[in-house]
Amino acid sequence: MFPVAVKMLEKSAEIEPGYPLTWAYLGRSYNASASFEFGGREHYRKAQAAFEKALALQPALIDARVYLANFFTDTGRAEQAVPLLREALKTNPDRAEVHWELGYAYRFGGMLTESAAECGRARELDPLVKLNNSALNAYLYLGKYDEFLRSLSKTSDTAFIVFYRGFGEYHKKDWEAAERDFDRAFELNPSLLQAQVGKALSYAIVKQGAKGLQILHEAEDKIKERDVRDSEAIYKIAQAYSVLGDRVSATRVLRYSIEHGFFASPYFTADPLLSSLRGEPEFERLMKVAEERHQAFKKAFF
Repeated sequence: MFPVAVKMLEKSAEIEPGYPLTWAYLGRSYNASASFEFGGREHYRKAQAAFEKALALQPALIDARVYLANFFTDTGRAEQAVPLLREALKTNPDRAEVHWELGYAYRFGGMLTESAAECGRARELDPLVKLNNSALNAYLYLGKYDEFLRSLSKTSDTAFIVFYRGFGEYHKKDWEAAERDFDRAFELNPSLLQAQVGKALSYAIVKQGAKGLQILHEAEDKIKERDVRDSEAIYKIAQAYSVLGDRVSATRVLRYSIEHGFFASPYFTADPLLSSLRGEPEFERLMKVAEERHQAFKKAFF
């Protein structure tokens, strides 16, 4: 999905380099490809350049500001995303995507109720906002699994949404449905990071842990090699490692996730998928690191 979008937008920018919206969309596609398709540092660099180009052409372009904020959150800078989005809301209070991205940044900082409220407001303003390429994860993190599943598109057959459908079902311990959707997501797009996590969890369900661990190790190697920074997505690798019983790898990836900007400590302490790590000294140390940044985020913005 994202590689095709990148190619089309690159061609559009070549044909009409003075159109700022093309550069904004191109930056968004580069950022998505960097995180979801393991494009890593090279696509993050191109995303930054595209956003800068869009804003140089039209400094007040709201789309570029919103996508830049998403880029900040994805690359471990949620504290920079929040002021940018709050400023955008002053002149665009009914822009659904601004509310959604603000909820996204809040989620990284562990403000889960506030995140759900912002994303809920976004869907009130536009029921289709981010429906096929994002998920209202705050519901999941708050343990509201039925609400989470209801928030997903009922008709989308994209690998991303099918994975999240399986992920919600997994949390509800509906193993048969979860396995079906995890396998379907992987079939649709085996290069998608979330689909790979889902396939590893599918192997856990059918007691083929070695196959699941192989997928996770290969994904982790790509993340480190290419400097992928979507720390919330990477956190799901830690969850899958934990479920599969590899506590050393789970702790290692959890550290990477926290250090790269996902510090939702209220979720971490309650996450049922990390139960195998609790009581481990390194896990407790990481919880303190995440809690300190969460509290600083809370103090700065609430």
